[in-house]
Amino acid sequence: MAYTYKESLFISFIHTTRAVTKYFDTLLYKRLHLSIVKLAVLTVLEDSGGVMTPSEIARITYTERNNVTTLVRRMSKEGLVTIKHNPDDKRSLHVVLTDAGRSVFRQARPVPIEVYKYLFNSIPRDELKALKMPMSIMRQNAVEGIRELSLGNKQK
Repeated sequence: MAYTYKESLFISFIHTTRAVTKYFDTLLYKRLHLSIVKLAVLTVLEDSGGVMTPSEIARITYTERNNVTTLVRRMSKEGLVTIKHNPDDKRSLHVVLTDAGRSVFRQARPVPIEVYKYLFNSIPRDELKALKMPMSIMRQNAVEGIRELSLGNKQK
């Protein structure tokens, strides 16, 4: 069975995102013994002033809440974050970025730049500009799909 053009494009997109993610993750690990998911947590914490709940981290990073909880516990053992009880609600937790976590975040900042320079090096600038809008629309559609699925509005 032959794929339609859109199906083929989607499959190519999925393979590309997996390859780019693998390249980025491998480079981060080789340089800093850091994974993309840990960098994502460090980034959202840094961007939010250093304190968030696991639920907030999960929502912003599109990660399951239980996976975030496991991840931040590991990151706490590594000294990148601390986990504290919310003073306003003892049932909830705050994930707090440590100085060591900030330091690792700063060390990791050049890696995404290196990745995009390597990946985009052989693509003409006008073609890169042409990618921006469709990628933005795909992301918006995916976010909307996630929202609808979480509300039970779409069939599985």
